[in-house]
Amino acid sequence: MTKIPPLEWILFWIFIHSCSIWFFTIFLAGLESTGFAINYLIYIAIMGLGIATVAKIVRTKTRHKPFRINREYFGWVCISAFSFWLSQVVLTNLLNIQDGLSYYLLLGCGIYLLSFVFSFILSIKVSHQRNPIKYVHNESIKYGKNVKLEIQVFKYVNTERKKHNISPLNWDDSLYYDAQRRAKEIVRDFSHNNVPHMCGENIAKIPLGRVSGLGFISRRNIAHAFMKTWMNSSGHRENILRSGYHSICIGIATHGNYYYGVQIFR
Repeated sequence: MTKIPPLEWILFWIFIHSCSIWFFTIFLAGLESTGFAINYLIYIAIMGLGIATVAKIVRTKTRHKPFRINREYFGWVCISAFSFWLSQVVLTNLLNIQDGLSYYLLLGCGIYLLSFVFSFILSIKVSHQRNPIKYVHNESIKYGKNVKLEIQVFKYVNTERKKHNISPLNWDDSLYYDAQRRAKEIVRDFSHNNVPHMCGENIAKIPLGRVSGLGFISRRNIAHAFMKTWMNSSGHRENILRSGYHSICIGIATHGNYYYGVQIFR
């Protein structure tokens, strides 16, 4: 289930939406000044397309994911258009705010708030519709060399959740590139400094060979070692058993004698 993001992320996205609205308002006003007629519905549609496209581009940069024009993208175009229309109606008709810095900032706030609400609703719907404990190879995803280990960790997670009568998590391919990126990042910076937007995260690093509390670690049992390490830590265990999450993806990277594991929850 969608969580409330940190304040800095909220302000960041309000700024992005506000700038998008300002830019496309000037762009469309320029077109109209040349005599190009734009009716209101087309105006709303173009604004929705612009807002969603800018947001998509920003997400590809911040999450290091490819830009794909698919059903999800067009769904967010529609949501952005509706959010812009509703926010504009409230500002112009109810609050009598039609221009200026406050106008664009409040529009950005409205679009962010409505987008968050839609994201929350969709996360609930998806969590009920997905087939639990099911992993299906997605041909459009280029999986890493450690994907078999990652799937083992995924299965161990749902085994633990089943023991505690908690609904299983779904493998989320939309988080796969984030999980791979984070696994490589923690090789250099073992911290939670760059957790994907609105997600939870567990990280761990384990060397091969004999490890205190884990026994002798090899590639054959590294997935189990990651799970044992996380389940023995209260904070990591809480993420694994949190009922509010509905999906997960795993990333595993290697460097020297160490394996680095990441669990990303949503």
